[in-house]
Amino acid sequence: MKTFKALEVERISDAIYKAIIEQRLKAGTRLVETRLADIFSANRNHVRAAIEQLSLRRVVTVETNKGAFVSNPGSAECKEIFMARRILECGMISDAARKCTSDDLRRLKEILDREKQARNDKSRHGLVRESGEFHLELARILGNVRLYEMLEELVASSSLVAGLYEKNDDFTGTINEHDIIFNAIRKKDYDSLPELMAGHLSSIEKKLLLRYQEQDSPNLESIFA
Repeated sequence: MKTFKALEVERISDAIYKAIIEQRLKAGTRLVETRLADIFSANRNHVRAAIEQLSLRRVVTVETNKGAFVSNPGSAECKEIFMARRILECGMISDAARKCTSDDLRRLKEILDREKQARNDKSRHGLVRESGEFHLELARILGNVRLYEMLEELVASSSLVAGLYEKNDDFTGTINEHDIIFNAIRKKDYDSLPELMAGHLSSIEKKLLLRYQEQDSPNLESIFA
């Protein structure tokens, strides 16, 4: 059974991580322990432990004498992130597809439906969340915990990159490519999947601008309300 401290650290860490993934917390945002402790009605030590956990997942950077910030990847790191995703996801997708059951297909379809609904609702947060969830669900289907954890970190980093460099909010191409990948899985067209995934990830990367875009400082209280 988890201790009260472990549960609190997990609660705070998960909330901050979700806000980063959904791009409600932008790259470079300072995470002030005292403010977060008030927001979460939590012990400051628990907030600090949560931040340390997030730094291990590379979505938060802790700088000596400066504090903690949502990680702010540069263009070189952006390229590394997408190269790592291509190597990882193209290598695993055929094996994941071979393990895919009817229940797995149903869950993938539900994610695609939520993604399309988020597009219709013009919910950028929802689009970012469901887009990442589609890729993570494939890793869950594969059943390799280490690969899942690696991909989870890369998806979070990709979300930060998109928040910094993405040209626009049009996810139509991404959704269409997810549909193509899903249909190939459904039809058991295993040999085509690595190439489809490589093309999909490359198209996402091409949408990114290689320049820094200034971000407004968000209101932490409103994000976690």
